[in-house]
Amino acid sequence: MRCIVILLLLIFCSIANAEPMPNNLWQGLIAESTKGNLEEYRVIASIVRNRQVKGLSVGLIALKRKDLTVFVKRELQYNPKLEALTKEACNDNKDYANGATHYEHTRQYPVPKWAKGKKVVLVLYKGTKDELTAWK
Repeated sequence: MRCIVILLLLIFCSIANAEPMPNNLWQGLIAESTKGNLEEYRVIASIVRNRQVKGLSVGLIALKRKDLTVFVKRELQYNPKLEALTKEACNDNKDYANGATHYEHTRQYPVPKWAKGKKVVLVLYKGTKDELTAWK
């Protein structure tokens, strides 16, 4: 009985400490990638949700851009479909990331040091310039 109470307290504390899902997540997805790829947007949105469930920070660095609103507005002029695609990904609650809580575009950037010891659970577009690796 005591174990169940402790488990419930841990779950409650992790939920209470979780950051709320950002209202501008769709803008962050555009700032992460302007390619307009729904599959990629779904994976990244899933990772943000998985992080939230685990009580981790949102972690999407693109949301911290000082010029986020201006950048997104400019990108929407080039490709107006980006808003609908990213909002669709944000509203889809299916986990497209196999439980991943971290990711990196691994053909554009080296595998980060923090990934050491984490399990690769998904690789999108392996061997291409768009390769995205997800860990948990």
